[in-house]
Amino acid sequence: MRQITGAVEAGAMTTSGETTAVEATDLLPLPDLLDLSEEQARGATCVWCDEILATPSVVDLGPRRIPLSDGRISVFPRACPACTGVKAQESAEHHAATCELCVDNMPACDTARALRRLVLEHGR
Repeated sequence: MRQITGAVEAGAMTTSGETTAVEATDLLPLPDLLDLSEEQARGATCVWCDEILATPSVVDLGPRRIPLSDGRISVFPRACPACTGVKAQESAEHHAATCELCVDNMPACDTARALRRLVLEHGR
């Protein structure tokens, strides 16, 4: 279940000093939300591979609001663990290549640690 840790920004530390999995999923790049199928938008299928999701293994990517010319709609993207692991690994590699803190001291980078936890939890 997705837990909210107050107004902590993605990749930031909580008051306990840890970045939560919820924040780590916020770091993953999603497909264009306007291009999602109805099933992907409501979280019935994986946002990346369109696999039908079983509740015990689903990764909740959090509700998102899409601005439209006549208002806003909400979508509820979710993912399968395999795709989450792949996207977390790709994001971790991209982040490490562009983050000065990671170059100097990767263990000190909250974003790198959060993405690494996702890789360990959902990677193959």
